[in-house]
Amino acid sequence: MEERRRLVDKSKRDVMTAVFLKSEHVTCETSDKGKGFLFDHRSGYVYLLNKTGCYIFTLFQEEISVEEIIAKMSKKFNIDSSVISEDIHNFLSEVGKMKLVVRYD
Repeated sequence: MEERRRLVDKSKRDVMTAVFLKSEHVTCETSDKGKGFLFDHRSGYVYLLNKTGCYIFTLFQEEISVEEIIAKMSKKFNIDSSVISEDIHNFLSEVGKMKLVVRYD
């Protein structure tokens, strides 16, 4: 159990320094109200995004690390970075499974 916890902790540290980019086959559009959608040209699926999801995809365009994204979100929304960190990891996991983002190393 302890070994697994160490592997999970290392995996999260690795993700913190990683840079994620929007996949080439994905278009991100936002409205003037901050909400938006992703269109996956390969599958034809459309994914609706709330303001937070749109903001994260905007930050992906800056080619900054996950750690920097968390810091910016913490400052913008005045939320503790540990709370945002868990949410970002969950978000990355979901959009990663759908191949909407790619890890850029």
